[in-house]
Amino acid sequence: PALDPPPITPVRAGTEGQVGEGWRLYDMVTRHFLATVSGDCKFMRTRVRFEVNGEEFSVSGRKVIDPGFTRVQHSGEMEDVHVPDFTRGESVPLKKLSIGNHKTRPPPYLSESDLLGLMEKHGIGTDASMATHINNICERNYVTLCEGRRLVPTKLGIGLVHGFQLVDNE
Repeated sequence: PALDPPPITPVRAGTEGQVGEGWRLYDMVTRHFLATVSGDCKFMRTRVRFEVNGEEFSVSGRKVIDPGFTRVQHSGEMEDVHVPDFTRGESVPLKKLSIGNHKTRPPPYLSESDLLGLMEKHGIGTDASMATHINNICERNYVTLCEGRRLVPTKLGIGLVHGFQLVDNE
């Protein structure tokens, strides 16, 4: 939005010796800035579909063509995921077959920072009001702040969401 303040912009080069204790922060800010003005990460995606005893499966891979911004922002590095070359209709012998028994788990509750990111992504509130919104849902007992700064819904909060879904499920 037009009201957002400009990003932090490094104005000169620095070394770890010059910056001292703030080096990790300086490095992160500088890399983030450089990533924002770098090109896109480009890769070629491969997807192979195959059938075993009438059941369909697929495997996906990728090859990085140009690392773009991931070259400077280490947290976003992409690595190649190799998938062998196949020809359409090729028959390949099955080497191993196994069936696993696993239980799925629900995703973790949102943290405050997760919620702030989603609010920003969906245009809910302003930078100045977002923290107030989170404080309000805590004070109104819709959520409780738990270990790891995770927001856990209360019975009241769950009831409120169910009520909204009855009115409008979207």
